[in-house]
Amino acid sequence: MQLCHEKHSELQKAVREFKGRIVFRGDIVRDESGCFAVFSEQGTSASHLSAAKFLDAIARMPGNDGQDSDAVGAYTQCELKGVETWVRLPRTQWPKHWHGKYHNPVVRLRVSLYGHPLAGLFWEQHCRDAILKCGFQPVRGWECLYKHPVKRLFLSVYVDDFKMAGKAANISGMWAELRKHLDLEAPTRLVDNVYLGCSQKDVPPPPQMVADKALLFERLFGDRLKPEVRGENQTPTTDVAGAAACPAARSQTRRGSSGLSDTSTTCTERGVDPPTSSDGEEGGLTDSEQGYASATQPRGKTEKGETSVSQNGVKAWQYEMHGHAEQCVQRYLELAGLSATALKTCTTPCMEDHQLSPEDFVTKGKLSAECARIVLKALFLARMNRPDILWSVNTLAREVTRWNVACDKRLHRLICYLNTTKLWSLTCIVGDAAEKCKIALFCDASFAGDLRDSKSTSGAFLCLVGPRTFVPITWLCKKQGAVSHSSSEAEIISLDAGLRLEGIPSLDLWDQVAEVFRGEASAFQAPNNKHQPKCQKETMPNSEGKMVDILTYLENVDFVPPSLPPLKGFGRLVVLEDNEAVIKMTIKQRALALRHTARKQRVDLDFLFHLFRQDPSICIRYVNTKSQIADILTKGLFTAVQWSALCDLIQLQDTKTGRLAPSKNEQ
Repeated sequence: MQLCHEKHSELQKAVREFKGRIVFRGDIVRDESGCFAVFSEQGTSASHLSAAKFLDAIARMPGNDGQDSDAVGAYTQCELKGVETWVRLPRTQWPKHWHGKYHNPVVRLRVSLYGHPLAGLFWEQHCRDAILKCGFQPVRGWECLYKHPVKRLFLSVYVDDFKMAGKAANISGMWAELRKHLDLEAPTRLVDNVYLGCSQKDVPPPPQMVADKALLFERLFGDRLKPEVRGENQTPTTDVAGAAACPAARSQTRRGSSGLSDTSTTCTERGVDPPTSSDGEEGGLTDSEQGYASATQPRGKTEKGETSVSQNGVKAWQYEMHGHAEQCVQRYLELAGLSATALKTCTTPCMEDHQLSPEDFVTKGKLSAECARIVLKALFLARMNRPDILWSVNTLAREVTRWNVACDKRLHRLICYLNTTKLWSLTCIVGDAAEKCKIALFCDASFAGDLRDSKSTSGAFLCLVGPRTFVPITWLCKKQGAVSHSSSEAEIISLDAGLRLEGIPSLDLWDQVAEVFRGEASAFQAPNNKHQPKCQKETMPNSEGKMVDILTYLENVDFVPPSLPPLKGFGRLVVLEDNEAVIKMTIKQRALALRHTARKQRVDLDFLFHLFRQDPSICIRYVNTKSQIADILTKGLFTAVQWSALCDLIQLQDTKTGRLAPSKNEQ
C-alpha cells in the first residue's frame, strides 16, 4: 500500500515536507492454506520519553553537547528474517517489462518493510548490533538507551531517530563510527531538529528563574541538620518556606553533610564511598556555601564542540509545541462546530466534580462520537511538554467510552485554556556537572477527589536538580484503584507509585550517568571502604586450612553472589513529601493503621520501608505544601493565583511575553 503524508504539519510551512512510503499490509497476510497468518507475539523494545529529556540535560552540562540524526529508510536497511514472505506490488511500481506479460505477479520480500509485524524487531536487532560494535553498552533497565564509558557518551534510539549527548569533543567521531554500520543522515544540533514533534530553542537563562531555583535548592538541601541518631521520633528541621533550625549547628555540619535525611543510611554503612565534589571534598552536592553564591559567577570558557548559549555557565532552553496546541484547538472547533469566538480567556484548565451538577454525569454528551480524536491528541501534548494540563486530560481520557455532559464542559474549558496559553513553553536550566545533580521526586495525592467513587488521584513530578540546575523530566497522574480512608493513606499510595514507576528507574539511570562522567579511570573503580571503622583483625582457618580474616570468613557463609555488581552510590534520589505522617511512617518503619493496604490497595508498605532503610541513595524530605509541585497533578480546583504559582514552579513560560505567569489583567 502506498501512503503520502505531510511531515511536521503542526509547524510553520517552511519546515513542512511531504513524504511518501510503501508499507506492508500486515492485516491481510495469509499463509499457504489461505488462512490468516499468525505471527510471533515478540515485539520491539520501548524507548522512554524521559530518556530523551535526560540526554537533553546532559548535553547542556559543562564540556558537553548533543546532536540528533535520522536513519535513512530505517527498516529497509536490514533483511527480513524468518518465514519466507511473498507480496504483490502496486501496479504503479511494476517494471516496464511486466505490463502486458503478467496478470497478478508476486515477488519475494527481502527487506523489512514498514507494516510487517516483525519489521520493527528485525530493525532493532540490526541497529543494536551496529551500536554495540562501536563500543556502546546497554544502559541497565532502560531499553534503547546506550552508554559509552570511555568516550563519555549516551545514545538514545527511538525507531529511526538517534539522539547523542555527552563529551562535546567525542560526538562527531562517534557519529562517523556509527555511519560505518548504519545509513544515517548528517547530524544536526538539538535546536535545529524536531524530535517526536517537540522542538527546542536555546534562550538566555532568566535571572529570576535561576535565582528562584537557587533559593529552592538551598532551602531543600543546604540548610539541613544531619541528626546524630537516625530514626526514633525525629521530625524535619526546616521546610521550604522556613528558615534553618539552628544556624550555629548548621555552620558546623554543613560542609561535612552528606545531603541525606533522617530516613537514609550513611554511604559507608554499605561500603560505598560518598560522592565527592570537584575539589575532592565529600558531600559536594550539599555544600550550600558553594551552591548559589556561584550562580552569578562565570564558569570559564566552554570546551571545544559546545554550541549552546550560556550566561555565567548556566544554559537554558525551551521545549516548544505551539503548533500542536494550536492543532488541538482547531480540531475541537472543527468537530464541535464552533467558531474561535466561542473560546474565552481562561487561566486554569480544570473543573472539579463539585463545580458540576449531578445531571451532567448521567446525560450523554454531544461530542461522545468525536471525543477520542480530541482528547488523545491533547494527551500527547500533556505527556511531552505540558504537565499543567495532564490532570484535565487524564480525567477526560478515562471517560471516552462513557462521555457525558460534564465531559463536554470540561473539554471546552480545557480548549479555552489551551487557546489562551498555546504559546507557553517548558523552560529548563542547567549549570552544574552530573555529579552535582540529584533526582528530585515530588509526590502528592488528593483525598477522595472523585465524587462518584470517592477515589483519590496520585501525582508525581520528577526533575533533575542542582545548585544551578532544574530540568523537568517526567510526570504522572494516576487514579488510585481503591478508596483511601485518610489523606496519609492516599499519600503513601502515591509515594509507592511514584517511586516504582519513575523514581527508582531514573535513579538507576543517573547512577550510571554520574559514574561515566566521573572519569574514565574512576568509572570502573570498585567502592573504597576506607571509611569503615577499623578493628583488630582476628584470623581462623578456612575450608582449605588457610588462615583468613574472621570477617572475610563470616561474609562467605551461605553467600550467594548477586547477578549485578555492587551499587556505586553516585546517584541520589530525594523524595519530597508534604505529608508529615508519611515521613514519620518511613522513619519509624511501621504503619499499624494501614495494615489493610496490602490486601485493599495491593501495595506492600514493607517494600517502601525497606527501600528507605537499606538504600543509601534514597531519602525522603519534607516540602512545604505551597512548594509541592505535584499538587498540580492531583486535583482541579485552583485559584488563578495558586495556578500561577504552580506554573512558575514547573517553569512554564510564555515565549511571546517572556513571563512565567499570567499578568494581572489575564487573571
